[in-house]
Amino acid sequence: KLGERIEAFRQRFVIPEDRLEEVVALALELCREQTLRHVTLPEGESFRFSLVDDRPWGAYNWYQGKLHSLIEVNTDLPVELASIFGTMCHEGYPGHHTYNVLLEDRLVEGKDWREFTIYPLYSPQSLLAEGTANAGRNVVLADDEYWDLLSSALAPAAGLDDRDLGAYRAVLEALRPLRYVRGEAARMLFDQGVDDDEIVDFLMRFELVSEERAR
Repeated sequence: KLGERIEAFRQRFVIPEDRLEEVVALALELCREQTLRHVTLPEGESFRFSLVDDRPWGAYNWYQGKLHSLIEVNTDLPVELASIFGTMCHEGYPGHHTYNVLLEDRLVEGKDWREFTIYPLYSPQSLLAEGTANAGRNVVLADDEYWDLLSSALAPAAGLDDRDLGAYRAVLEALRPLRYVRGEAARMLFDQGVDDDEIVDFLMRFELVSEERAR
């Protein structure tokens, strides 16, 4: 089946567990470096990260205040080379961490707008936060620059062979029109109460993923 063949190919670009901490740290460093080309960050901003499991998301930024974030990366599913830099852009620079430190620096401290110390999760502010974080990787790097960075820095750090990166890129770009399938699966699950096994079959058929990834 096509989904199984794609899954087997993508497994070749999964970051080994014993390399993941190093790769996450490097990805965050590179994201910050690229972000500083576009925006000045307040002095003293910082983050720490940890690897976790048994979470309902791939990664999460817990903003701690005082210009500091805790970024967690979920290891329940394989972490792929092509996703880690974008994920760290989303959670760190120029995504959630950058957004939050600028809010605190410019609005809370700069204008004394104390209402911005409260962050309603389901709110227009979250829509802005998620939208800017989703655009983060494309803001700091063009596609060719991004793949050059994967080849020159992140693949070696992960101990992965970069000779098939061109094919990997082509496969992921061919899959891009399927990126809305998971949202539809969530709607079917939560809005319509569709059976779990039917959802898994839907994801395997239309997102071309393995049963494990679908579950």
